[in-house]
Amino acid sequence: MRQLFDQLIAGASEEQRRDWFSGAAEPARPLIAPLEPAADTRGGDSIYPRLHGLYWLCANLTTTRPLALFIDDAHWADAPSLAFLGFLGRRLEELPILLVVALRPVEPEASVPLLALLADPDARVLQPRALSESAARQMLAARTGGAVEPRFARACHRATGGNPFLLRELAHELEESAIQPLDANARNVETLAPQRIAKAVAGRLRRLGPGADRLAEAIAILGDGTSLANAAALRASRSRSRSKRLRRCAPQICSAMMAV
Repeated sequence: MRQLFDQLIAGASEEQRRDWFSGAAEPARPLIAPLEPAADTRGGDSIYPRLHGLYWLCANLTTTRPLALFIDDAHWADAPSLAFLGFLGRRLEELPILLVVALRPVEPEASVPLLALLADPDARVLQPRALSESAARQMLAARTGGAVEPRFARACHRATGGNPFLLRELAHELEESAIQPLDANARNVETLAPQRIAKAVAGRLRRLGPGADRLAEAIAILGDGTSLANAAALRASRSRSRSKRLRRCAPQICSAMMAV
């Protein structure tokens, strides 16, 4: 919350700060006011006054115009900040406030406040669709600064499933490998596995517990749409020396795991 508000507060006049932190918003001052240490928000007895104070800070900010709060990467936020988002979200009908929260797909170890925020019955959850082949081609063209031939763009779209993050990383790998976006190079796309994606996928799989990486590898080998039973059977037959194969098929693993 301090990151969200501190630039606004720091650039305000003394009169504005006095108005914004007036009344019930006073407990929020030590949390986000510049040059003041952040208060300890641990403990059930201490957090409610701070949530209440932050709520009234937002209310005071809306006295002159509506307020929009945009929070990116909410999965990295601390638990007290997420608790406030839930606290505010349940009271949005009372104020002219737009609250937009962006986050990755929820993982098993997600914090309780984050899960509660998503479970709010009044929350409108938007899940962007994958890029179309045409959109993927435009994104590649913007990255390369030139024309992208159709068969090459189709191969990139197929390899990434239209996922913008995977497509960007694939484009970076193509650039690093000096592969031009020509139809003649379309077959080269499937042989590439961006290393940053490989490392990220391997890390997430390890957090899922023993055996998850072998199951993901089996899904990648069998292809999208395979049954869980078939993947589990193949997993049981694979040896433990698999790190090179895992890195090689990381993009397919990403796509397969999202499908499962």
